[in-house]
Amino acid sequence: MKCQKKLLDLAKNLDRWRTGKCRGKKPTVASVRKAVGTILSAQFMKDLIHSDVKEEKKTGMPRLYYSVDHVALQRLSQQRLGRTVLVTDHMQWSAQQIVQSYRSLWVVEDAFKSMKNTDYLRWQPAHHWTDQKLRVHALYCVLALLVSSLARKVAVQAGVNLTLPALLKELSAIREVAVVYPPGTLAHPKDHITLSRMSDRQKKLALALEIGEILG
Repeated sequence: MKCQKKLLDLAKNLDRWRTGKCRGKKPTVASVRKAVGTILSAQFMKDLIHSDVKEEKKTGMPRLYYSVDHVALQRLSQQRLGRTVLVTDHMQWSAQQIVQSYRSLWVVEDAFKSMKNTDYLRWQPAHHWTDQKLRVHALYCVLALLVSSLARKVAVQAGVNLTLPALLKELSAIREVAVVYPPGTLAHPKDHITLSRMSDRQKKLALALEIGEILG
């Protein structure tokens, strides 16, 4: 564990002081105990690792002793680790419904993550200073997220399972192209709007989302 590695590094540093390989302010028992306390400040560490700092009579240098309490580690793994306590005020829900709701939280967290995406759907920059303008900005940001999420739902139902940023990247590559012919061209006398060349995945998305229907 990380704490053991830090304690080992601290012990090695004291050994270097003991052999005269370090210079500077000499460590004391109090300073080493303080360093050990900082290392073991992580949750459960003081119960799992027993430490002691003593001053050597011969050198006057502090020496660090530590060991892992395997009994405490086993007790912790059996009683605390790997367990999550869920608290809810939905008293009418069954245990299964509570667990399913908890496990679906990633959907909400993923939505917030999408709104921080630097390429699509990001909230910032707002470029507004008044409360009214900021509320409008918030509205169309949420609407953009809603429409994009609905588009992803349609895409998944069509067999194209992409993350929201990946879906928006694919859709951004589908472009409208204006084809304009010079006067007097007989083969294609009429100018028109069409879609850019698409990959097989993009064609599938265009079909599922009915992209290009308005061009007909």
